[in-house]
Amino acid sequence: MKKVLNILLLLTAVFTYSSCTNEVDDIFDKDSALRMNEKLAKTKTLLESAPNGWIMRYYGNTAYGGWNLLCKFENGKVTAASDYLTKKTFDKTTMTGEYKEATSEYHMKQSAGALLSFDGYNEIIHFFSNPVNEITQGINNGEGFGGDFEFRVLKTSQDTILLSGKKHKTRIVMIRMRQDMTWQDYLNKVIEREDEMNFGQYKYVGDSTTIVTSSMRNLIYTYTDPETGEEVRYRQPYVPTLEGFEFYGEWDLLGHKSKRMIYKGGDDFMFENQDGTAKMYGVTPPLVDYVYDGSTWFLSHENMGTEPQMWMDLVREAIKSQTKEQDAKDIYTTYLQGAKDTKVGTYYLNVGRGFLVKFKFKVVGIGDNQVRFEHPMKLEDKVAQKLFKAITTPVGWNLIKPFTGEDEDGNFLVESKAVVFDITTDNPKYPTYLKLVSTTNPEHFIVLSKAEQNFYTTYEE
Repeated sequence: MKKVLNILLLLTAVFTYSSCTNEVDDIFDKDSALRMNEKLAKTKTLLESAPNGWIMRYYGNTAYGGWNLLCKFENGKVTAASDYLTKKTFDKTTMTGEYKEATSEYHMKQSAGALLSFDGYNEIIHFFSNPVNEITQGINNGEGFGGDFEFRVLKTSQDTILLSGKKHKTRIVMIRMRQDMTWQDYLNKVIEREDEMNFGQYKYVGDSTTIVTSSMRNLIYTYTDPETGEEVRYRQPYVPTLEGFEFYGEWDLLGHKSKRMIYKGGDDFMFENQDGTAKMYGVTPPLVDYVYDGSTWFLSHENMGTEPQMWMDLVREAIKSQTKEQDAKDIYTTYLQGAKDTKVGTYYLNVGRGFLVKFKFKVVGIGDNQVRFEHPMKLEDKVAQKLFKAITTPVGWNLIKPFTGEDEDGNFLVESKAVVFDITTDNPKYPTYLKLVSTTNPEHFIVLSKAEQNFYTTYEE
């Protein structure tokens, strides 16, 4: 009897298991493929449900900031326009810029989840993913702006879609476009508002107060590390909107986290974050402050006077004469970064093969619109010292003479004897360049540019 009972219990367990298995199969066989097809169809319906399209807050390499990419989806095609062309061609007298649309195919695909693919060529969209991109001013060729044209769909709601670039993993947010504006009007008004909101400096007020700078749609906060004494730079990328600056992620600064800075304007050009706990004010400082406020200023050979060009050409010849495999190849970029706390400027020379030569100058402001660079305070590291010995001449340091000038014997000028420069700019409120002209020799000048650029237009690979 006991044996019969055991057999009955075993058979009951088998039938029960079979019943559960069938139930699971009913749920999951329907199943991953069918569920994915339903998700793809649902996402496509959502995309095509916006009569005036979507605003894509588009990012690639966040060092170049974010851009407004407008997309309208209809019958398997996407029409796109962006604020890049509008900004590039914007005329402040008419408050308009050029406008262009492009249409191509798009697809919803399955690829480890739902994938939005702009796989039909679109000159507006693929501009951001091309390996050579004019936003980067010739820097980073091969990678370009670092944008994607395929995006994983992470989360959707009726008015918002969260994406992630398939290749670069950059987070992208799409917002349903308002219906009471044409695309062209929207882009013109965004660039007009951006021009109003742009300042070279802002006073940020959180639990304490500091100065932040701006460049390439990034707000930049610099501070001196108390342990190392080194300048630390923190960038917060943003996209300009009609309301203010919409941040990539959150800006965590001086005790407050901000998703956006909303522009209130007024006589003090005030911004405040989403809950009013942090504020920011646009500032127009004396021009000399821009030299050491933490901004990055790029130099180029074509924007120098004849003497600075000659000195840098001599440096280039010395660099290219190096024959060892590990030696530097050419002058790729040069730039100056100031430190607002110490009023020290660091001059960087990127010569390839891992060499980044750094010098520190004492930056001396003279009144509001003049500056002098005193001789290098420090040569940063042994690699730089080794390279420096190879590329300098016995009679002077050609590398730094564009900043200091030279005496009759060809030696760089030191301390108060160094060249004094007059500073001019295109826009004291938000300068795109600073032109430094010697007070004694108008042919000795250097232009410091906010735009990232190569030092020479062509160079050794």
